[in-house]
Amino acid sequence: AFCEWLSQQPHARKVVIAGNHDLTLHGGAYEQACRDWGVTIDGRERERCVAARARLKAVPGLEYLCCSGTEVEGVRLWGAPWVPTCGGVFTKPPAALAAVWQQIPDDVDVLLTHGPPRGHLDLAVPRGFGMGRKHAGCEHLLHAVTQRVRPAFHVFGHIHEGYGTETDGATTFINAASCTVRG
Repeated sequence: AFCEWLSQQPHARKVVIAGNHDLTLHGGAYEQACRDWGVTIDGRERERCVAARARLKAVPGLEYLCCSGTEVEGVRLWGAPWVPTCGGVFTKPPAALAAVWQQIPDDVDVLLTHGPPRGHLDLAVPRGFGMGRKHAGCEHLLHAVTQRVRPAFHVFGHIHEGYGTETDGATTFINAASCTVRG
């Protein structure tokens, strides 16, 4: 359904990244994520992953970024799906993410990541009655964005209740998550 919708969009170029719920886009972790989430394993997991990537490739003008970049009409973009360890796929322990964020080129105009940098639109509502909100963003991503790369825009999601925009004067941070929770 997503690829059909994306195909119908009028834009000549479409740039996407994955996130921790995009199980079939991470072949290496798909089967374990299925087990973790109670999805039936039937031996066709690899086939599903190949089919999902093929559907993405079939979308006219689509570029799927996974620790990679592209340029659209002179605007340099770079994207990655990784988030600190949580449920799903494309997750790593926080310390391991430092190496991922070191891959971001210094001259990026628009940075696309699934998760937020720590302290920017990352306040999450924990799953527990009476618990306060907590910052769920990545400290290593914050350092890469604010100390080295300084993109004009950093677009992310993952923390649905953190949706919105803010700026630090150099970078505009956009949490583009669809919101279903607001705490």
